[in-house]
Amino acid sequence: MQRRKFISISAAGLGLSQVPGLLRLRQGSAAAASGPLDLASLPELQRAGSLLLKNTALGPVLLTSQPAPVVVKAVDPRCPHEGCLVNWKLSEKLFVCPCHGAEFKASGQLSNGPARSPLKTFKASIANGRILVSAA
Repeated sequence: MQRRKFISISAAGLGLSQVPGLLRLRQGSAAAASGPLDLASLPELQRAGSLLLKNTALGPVLLTSQPAPVVVKAVDPRCPHEGCLVNWKLSEKLFVCPCHGAEFKASGQLSNGPARSPLKTFKASIANGRILVSAA
């Protein structure tokens, strides 16, 4: 194969490999531009204690709530260590990674474990009994 043809084919393949990422980026910016996402009702979250929403325009979102005063938190549930989905331990007010035991405070800040960075957080608010979430 000639060098020029090899370079042309390689460049085309590299360009095509970037299309899925660019589409995700475009979808994310469209979601951000349209405002906060209405993800759940407050009573539903309070009954469950936490809600994992795997397919939102922001990616996976884990919602938690604390009673009196009502505070709703929204985090990306993927542990920054290896991507396992963390669990919310209400009694301890901690997110815990089932894969390696990393612990994160309710704010998403790293508390203990092999992870070296906090959980990604989202801005969460309550309006008319609905939980609205947007990029932080």
